[in-house]
Order: sequence, then structure tokens, then C-alpha cells
Amino acid sequence: MYKIKPKPIIDRDAFPDFETHGILRNLFDFFFLPILNNFPTKSNSFIKKTNDSAKEVIEYKTTHKALELLYQKGNIDGSNSLIQKIFRGVWFNTANSKAVRNRLKIVKRSLFNVAEDIYVKNGKIKILSIASGSARAVVESVSDLRLKNSSDMEIYFLDKNPMALEYSRELVISNGIDKRMCHWIEGTAGSYLKEAVKNGEKFDLIEMVGLLDYFDNQKTLELFKLIFTVLSKSGVLVTANINHNKEIKFITKVIGWPMYYKTPDELSGLLVLAGFKDEKLIAYTEPFEIHTVVVAKK
Repeated sequence: MYKIKPKPIIDRDAFPDFETHGILRNLFDFFFLPILNNFPTKSNSFIKKTNDSAKEVIEYKTTHKALELLYQKGNIDGSNSLIQKIFRGVWFNTANSKAVRNRLKIVKRSLFNVAEDIYVKNGKIKILSIASGSARAVVESVSDLRLKNSSDMEIYFLDKNPMALEYSRELVISNGIDKRMCHWIEGTAGSYLKEAVKNGEKFDLIEMVGLLDYFDNQKTLELFKLIFTVLSKSGVLVTANINHNKEIKFITKVIGWPMYYKTPDELSGLLVLAGFKDEKLIAYTEPFEIHTVVVAKK
């Protein structure tokens, strides 16, 4: 059993543009959620028929493709029929769907603020995105940085999925980022970090959002220790984990998307056990309290 350190600051007021539920959606969910959570596993075939984008999310769950669909509220162009539009509104406006988009907003703003601060102080910055997926948060945040020279920044995208790496390459180009400052690495977090420790490699900013949802506490702690080692002096980790919520049964049983759920206290406690100081942690939760994002300074 891990000893959890005191709860960090939960700052939601810093992000006023969150998606939330209105009165009608809350009323709808009051009756709908109990039904949703008691859907049988085989009902995912019904969900696939209601909306093409929902079908893709189920088929590509855990991948960058599913997350991109959630970010975009489904493929709007593909929802031509009335029934498709209605069910797109149902599935892509659940608390979990909105919370994912809220998480993206928190991560993007946190990454930009941290990256800008590091660049102003050091005149350069080296970034690592672990399990980068589409790398949307990293790409869109750093594209807003005003660099004196493109050589002032290096970005490493690490993912075991070559299709995700290719997707992030296209996103880098579409956001006008110089490809010469980017490096794409196919591999796993543990293997890459162990090699980085061995080689004495250091990073100023590390982003790891989404991966911990699939790791238990022991594996999470191991990764945090490796990350703490490869962070430069005063380096920063931006990470996140999904929290317990009312839609877990539906997400796990029907969608077939099991995850390791951690509270804000548990996530921050593991960071402290790995070497981070609790007074140097800032934890953000979005209105649904489904996702926790922690900015941890070494």
C-alpha cells in the first residue's frame, strides 16, 4: 500500500472555457446513465449501428484515432442522416467525451505556459512526449511559442504505434513547425527511458498524458522514477490519469475500454514517492472530475 501525500492544489478556475453539462443534459443523464451502465456487452454492436464515428471509437479504442474522434466530437461530415446526428449528440456529449476535451485544454495551456517559461529562462528547450499518439497537445501548444531560431527547440515524439507517429508528422507540418527540430521514435516508454538514463540524456519538459490510464500503481511509479532521473534541473513533467466516474461500467463492459483509475491524491502520491516534492505539484481537474492533470516540477 502506498502512502499518499497531502492533497495538492486543485485549480479549475484557471481554465474557464471547459465543456460542462446543462440542466437538460443532467436531467437526461439522470435517467439514461443507469440504463447505459446496465447495457449488456453485446450491445456495442447496436451502438456501432447508431453512428459511424461511435463505431470507429469502439473499433480503435485506446488508439490516437479514437481520441481524435473524441476531440472532434465525431466525424461531423459522416453524420448525414437524422439518426446519425442524434446519436452523435448522445455519444460524443457524454461526461467522458467532454472530459477528454477538457483534459486537452488543460494540457495544452499547461504545456505552453511551462514551455514559454523554460524558453525565456534558458533560451532553448528540449521536449519529450511519451506515448505521444497524435501529439495534438504538444504540437498545438509549442506552435504558439515565439522562437528566435528553430534550433532553439528539440521535440522527441515516442510511441510504439507507427501509425500514430505518422499522424503526428502530418500534424507538425499542418501547424507550420520546422520538421528539423522534431524526432520520431518507435518504442515503449520503459525501454526508451532506461536507455536515456543509461546515456545521461536530459529533457526540460516531458509530456505523458493517456499512458498511465493503462498502468497500475507499480508500473506508474517505475516510470515516474525514470522520468525524474531524465528531467533536467528544474525540469517539468506534465502528466495525467483518469479518475473514477459514473460511466466506468459502460466504458469498461460495453465499449471494452478497461483502464486503471486513480484519484488526484493517488496520482500525486506516486509522484512524491518517485522523488517530486508535493509543494512543487499543481493538480488540475476539469468540471466532471474525470481527468486529473498534474504539472510536476523537479
